[in-house]
Amino acid sequence: MFFKPVPKEGMNNGLRFALKHYIKNILFLSLALAPWGVLAEELPENYFPVRPLGMGGAFTAISDDQNAIWTNPAGIGHTRKPRSRNKINLLTIPNINVGSNNEARASFSTLDSSGKGETSDQAVTAIENAIDAAGGSTDKPIWGFFSAAPTLYLATDYNASAAFSLFSNNRVKIAIEDPTSNLLRTEIVSDIGGVLGASYGTKLNAFTFGIQLRPTLRYAYDDSLPAADVLDKTTLKKQIEQGANTGTGIGLDMGLLWTIPDFWFPTFGLAVFNLPTGCVNNYLNPYTELRQTICGTTYSGKVNNPDSLFLVDPTDIRMGFSITPRITNKLALRFDLDVHHLYIPSGTTFYGLPGVDASKLVHAGLEAFLGNPLLLSPFSVRVGYGGGFTSAGLTLRLRFLLLEFATYGADISSTPTAREDRRLMLSASIED
Repeated sequence: MFFKPVPKEGMNNGLRFALKHYIKNILFLSLALAPWGVLAEELPENYFPVRPLGMGGAFTAISDDQNAIWTNPAGIGHTRKPRSRNKINLLTIPNINVGSNNEARASFSTLDSSGKGETSDQAVTAIENAIDAAGGSTDKPIWGFFSAAPTLYLATDYNASAAFSLFSNNRVKIAIEDPTSNLLRTEIVSDIGGVLGASYGTKLNAFTFGIQLRPTLRYAYDDSLPAADVLDKTTLKKQIEQGANTGTGIGLDMGLLWTIPDFWFPTFGLAVFNLPTGCVNNYLNPYTELRQTICGTTYSGKVNNPDSLFLVDPTDIRMGFSITPRITNKLALRFDLDVHHLYIPSGTTFYGLPGVDASKLVHAGLEAFLGNPLLLSPFSVRVGYGGGFTSAGLTLRLRFLLLEFATYGADISSTPTAREDRRLMLSASIED
């Protein structure tokens, strides 16, 4: 990390003791809650697909694999060759994605060294090391992500395709809000839902249009907790249950892909996620530090924290351009340049999230792959740039096994000065 940690002896001993117990309990609690005020300075995302992350998030004009429903719904029809008459384009199960940052890996590794609900001394030591690595600094949160999203893409006729998916997306973020206040800022978000999408393309997929629905049940807790309240597991659980929001929402997304007939397949992409189905008034925007009316996918239900950032997923307008230059008959490159999180203002109402610095919106990626550009490659490597930081990744297909890896930097600052949180994502699936 690029920030000098607070000396260990300078951190309040009581707070350090509370943190050890807090991190231990919150990790188990967050996984138990999953189905298997403002720390969220990073741009909101519903899902973290591994291959696009390796390309710096630039994927809007590619969208040709199991990630199409999360990157551009028009890509639902791009998961097969245009002339293919197969009914099943792509089946990916269980499509598991797991991610963590540098500070979280020591903490999450304790799950493997734990007994039946009890944490061993080795686990406690690992958690303490993670806290010491953070050094009591808000610049180093603990972040983790787990998702399972089995997905089916199929052809309904020659030019039309459909997508079906069930998903469980769970993320945890913990940071010391202020070492002098004994407060811990915590986010636990668990989304359970499904995706029903469809796309229609012209002959050879020169132009495709896609649209989809995402019904979602969300459990979200984001608030500050006094360290004194986390020493007792029962008290901790009660605090979170009393402060969490539980609601349902229906996301609506659409996308376009236009490919010019050319040897390099130049493609323009447009995707709009969270088309406005509602608005939240007095939303505390972490980028403008103002209370504004933000529109997108809204969640209604039990609201214990009206200042939660997760009562709405703001509209996200994305634009991209890609080309696929061929080096040899068996080797090709793929380049994509994207701009994400564009918004539309209407008086004091915003369809999207305003105030985000332009440098955080640009994404670019380069991928080298083997095989036919119209088919999913058996092996590919990639590098990218997004939000001011570099990324890298690879994909390996072994018969029916799909393995993917990405390392990337997430910008967790709400100011124009970027602040990196280095993260690692892994994905494993059976693919047909």
